Amino acid sequence: LDPFVGETVLNRAASEGIGKADFGLLAWMDFKAIPRLTWASGTAVPHDTQMFWLHQALRLKAPGETEMFAVYLEQCDPATAQVFSDWVFNSWLDRAEIASPMRASWDNKDPWQGLPKSIESKGILALGVAADGRNAARRVRAFLKKNGQQSQHCAALIELLAAKGDAASLQVVLAAATRIKQKSLQKLAGELVSSIAEDHGWTTEELADRTVPDCGLDEDGS
Repeated sequence: LDPFVGETVLNRAASEGIGKADFGLLAWMDFKAIPRLTWASGTAVPHDTQMFWLHQALRLKAPGETEMFAVYLEQCDPATAQVFSDWVFNSWLDRAEIASPMRASWDNKDPWQGLPKSIESKGILALGVAADGRNAARRVRAFLKKNGQQSQHCAALIELLAAKGDAASLQVVLAAATRIKQKSLQKLAGELVSSIAEDHGWTTEELADRTVPDCGLDEDGS
């Protein structure tokens, strides 16, 4: 695998492509705060390489298509990969929360007012594939409860958690499939659950048996 996606190849691809990258949709993001990744070899991942990965994820616009980025991050030191993924995930969700109608109802100050909306950059969530599952599940669960009317944002987050596939993340997806109020989101989560179960050769009931069933959502979806 290394000859095809090792650090030399990935660094070269980034150096060749970064000049054409457009980060306008990420104008709200603080690139100076980006955590530095380290390759598994111990050498630092160049800043341009990390920025190019953000560019690729941004262009794909697919929070649930994490496979390529999982392979990239597997070439890195696991601890730094998680810190980087956590930063991408938390940065996007922080932006979404500040701009949410719920937040606007009690705080009219949006520090990113006039900048691109977070939903326009939902693709970068795919780089959250290595984020801490429990933190991601906790934050998404809270967002779904408070901002279910933001269906596009919620869908993007559900897609990411389904792709992550860890127990905590799947708990939230399973709960959304049966208990979230918004029918479109319930349908999406249900389809993702069915797909995950099928991929493992399980029934949806067998998949549910491997997680905590209520996941913090009440029977009425609140």
